[in-house]
Amino acid sequence: MSGIATWWNGRSRRSRRAGLLIALLLLVGLSFSAGNQFRGGGSGATVMPGESETIGPSESTTPGPSASGSPIAPSGESPGPSSSPAPLTSPASPAATPRPTPTPTPTPTPVADYSSDSFGRTVAPGSWGTDAQGHSYVISGTVAASNARVDGSAGLLTVPTFCDQMAASLPLNLRDFGFQLRVKLSSVSTSGGENRIRLLARTDTTTEKRTYDYEFALSAPTGGKPLEAYIGRRVGAGNDSTVAGNTSLGLAQDPSSYFWLKGEISGTTTVTLRLKVWKDGTAEPTAWSINATDTPTATQLQSAGSIIYAHYACSAVPSTASVDDTRIYPIGT
Repeated sequence: MSGIATWWNGRSRRSRRAGLLIALLLLVGLSFSAGNQFRGGGSGATVMPGESETIGPSESTTPGPSASGSPIAPSGESPGPSSSPAPLTSPASPAATPRPTPTPTPTPTPVADYSSDSFGRTVAPGSWGTDAQGHSYVISGTVAASNARVDGSAGLLTVPTFCDQMAASLPLNLRDFGFQLRVKLSSVSTSGGENRIRLLARTDTTTEKRTYDYEFALSAPTGGKPLEAYIGRRVGAGNDSTVAGNTSLGLAQDPSSYFWLKGEISGTTTVTLRLKVWKDGTAEPTAWSINATDTPTATQLQSAGSIIYAHYACSAVPSTASVDDTRIYPIGT
């Protein structure tokens, strides 16, 4: 310090003033430099009095937040993505487990009738033609075959003389079956005997000259009595006997009306035989007119056979039986 003072005292007054001025300028410069560093974030640039701070092209500043809270992009730059929170989205639903395709229940195949016939055709005398299944009828009887014909509405069997019969058979071989047909008699049985319309089952032949069969019949008794249901059997030629009968149908003989016959036959050593009768245009009765069993010893009555539609007349001849809307079908269908 004593050296500096000696040096300072040796200077001229003018030199001392110049040195003071230089020192003062240095102090002012240092003061401005410190202030600029504080304001400019430490850029390190010295700003002289009267000068403004300029940011060069190689320099950049960190954008501060805007009034809205979003960052301000520097000049010449595109705004960045918004800092707003991303909208909420629902989580993806899990993939649905495919349901197995249900197996469709098969539709039962309808069981076909063994035979059916609506007789909507005209056939010359001596024949009934064929049924819906293509079976040809076989005509037989104790009188000429020309007494059988089809008139477009029914199959006709005419018995012109007392106690004769006509038949139309189907070449089927059936043991157990159900049947249904619509029948009409042309006259009232006034005297001398009865007239019958019959379905013969398990016959041992396809002609009227049979030896074994079961008979399901609608009987018109002599004297114009009410109609009867009848089931019988034949064991040997002309050897007929009654299985069961019903005389309480409450149905009067009526040549202008059709009547329905419906029945069943099934079994071997014990045979179930059923028959019901009702007038066309009325409700089918719930109960069977006859519900019987038989225990045949003849093997022919335990076995399959042909089916015959037949007319037997011992009163008010000539007598014509009309047969229509026939069905032979498996039981339960």
